[in-house]
Amino acid sequence: MVAYSYLKTDVIQTSENESTEFASAISFFVDRTELRLLKDLDDVGLDEFGSITLSVNNPVVSLNDRVHIIRNVNYTTSVSSLKTSLLQRTYEYAIDFWPYVSASVGTPRYYSRKTNSSIYIVPTPASTLTGEIQTVSRPLPLSSATGTSVTTRIISVIIVMMLSLQDVWWKLPCL
Repeated sequence: MVAYSYLKTDVIQTSENESTEFASAISFFVDRTELRLLKDLDDVGLDEFGSITLSVNNPVVSLNDRVHIIRNVNYTTSVSSLKTSLLQRTYEYAIDFWPYVSASVGTPRYYSRKTNSSIYIVPTPASTLTGEIQTVSRPLPLSSATGTSVTTRIISVIIVMMLSLQDVWWKLPCL
């Protein structure tokens, strides 16, 4: 597997820019490229399934801090084994739809992304429910500390995408 040092050297040589500012910006290029690849490739091989608990009068459900994309959230009731999927909405919609979280309960219908590490469920259930969440988590990023990553398997794609980012960097060096 190709290492970070190879990638850095190759980008510097290909761009013919050996300035220290450019070399220090490469970690930014790598980060942005990996995030874009993660989103653009939409690879189901990166999907992860986990369990969640929907609590009474607590609309916030904590997530792994590496979760990048939420594909599906569903729950089952104790009465049936049928899975009921929640619909994704904006946080503002969720608050407008169910403003009295601590005062009343109902059948959960919607979820929204509240922060990078939590989702917001409305309405909150009348009793505690278990559910399942399908997410795409960001693989460990490539950096000088880790040396390699899952994305180094497609090194030529990373180099091309990073070179396109460097064009933007040359025009706006304040990034």
